[in-house]
Amino acid sequence: MKSGSSSTSVVRAVAYSLMACLAVATSAAAADPIPCQVLTEADVKGVLGAEWQASPSSSKTDACEYRGSGGKSVTLVLTEDSSAAASMLGTRRQMAGGRAKPAAGPGVGAFRLDTPTANAIVFGRGKWVAQIDAAPSTASDPGTLDRLAKMAYDRLP
Repeated sequence: MKSGSSSTSVVRAVAYSLMACLAVATSAAAADPIPCQVLTEADVKGVLGAEWQASPSSSKTDACEYRGSGGKSVTLVLTEDSSAAASMLGTRRQMAGGRAKPAAGPGVGAFRLDTPTANAIVFGRGKWVAQIDAAPSTASDPGTLDRLAKMAYDRLP
């Protein structure tokens, strides 16, 4: 009877170990956001209109692009920074120099970047930095980028 009890304990220990390993693997995989799930086609259509759709280039693992009529596009790029998003945000802001303008959000350290070809908002959460570009720059306004950024920010881990 003792050996049966001992075998049961070993089986339980192995089962618990396997469950723990699976839980760690699942949580690690779930922690990596998928750009087209962070900013969805429904989000873009809800803010910009029904004409928008995912671009074939959206299959890239770090970016998701949506296209509208007349050459308009919205692109979300995600970058992981294991030390925390704040350090990468600071570096990007410094690289942009005077073109970087503080944004009220989402998140601490968010900033806008306007160029002749696109408007962008850059923000971070946890270990993820996100940049949403809207092109051409005449096709977007700060309110539009704010709404899209808020939706994306809320989905970042």
